[in-house]
Amino acid sequence: MTGKQLSRRIAVLAVLIGLSTLGRFLFAWLPGFKPLGAVAILAGMYMGWRAGFLVGALSIVVSNFYFGHGPWTLFQIAALGLIGLLAGVLGPILRRNRWIAAFYGVIAAILFSGIMDLWTAIWMDHGFVFKRYLALTVAAGPFTLIYACSNVLFLLILMKPVGKMLTRMKVKYGV
Repeated sequence: MTGKQLSRRIAVLAVLIGLSTLGRFLFAWLPGFKPLGAVAILAGMYMGWRAGFLVGALSIVVSNFYFGHGPWTLFQIAALGLIGLLAGVLGPILRRNRWIAAFYGVIAAILFSGIMDLWTAIWMDHGFVFKRYLALTVAAGPFTLIYACSNVLFLLILMKPVGKMLTRMKVKYGV
């Protein structure tokens, strides 16, 4: 990859991180409803696992300057980065059909919530207690459902136009 291609790739990733962060700001009034996961998934699907991880992780870092950093931030970074990374690994499968991508959006919401519930269980008990984790997972169910719905909605809306744009950038500019 040439220096020009690398700088273009970084610019595209910065735009995706910015859009993801902006989406989190715009939907802050609706708990659990955010485009972060969908944008990380799209980055992974169309630009590869590294891009998916970076967009997911850095979207958390940047948006938490507004929403607040804390010890939970590392778990958020790990969770959303992993979601983007797995989308990159599964990219060829996810790009086949938008409903397969939407299903992955549901799985991603469950994964994110599970990792964040793990953080909460560890924080509350200063160690892992399975009963606490199970109770937190059940209590988080409605928020996980909202997050899953937002992933599905954003993926169904954005997959075609963003996928077309990222594919074009890849072909035309080699990013």
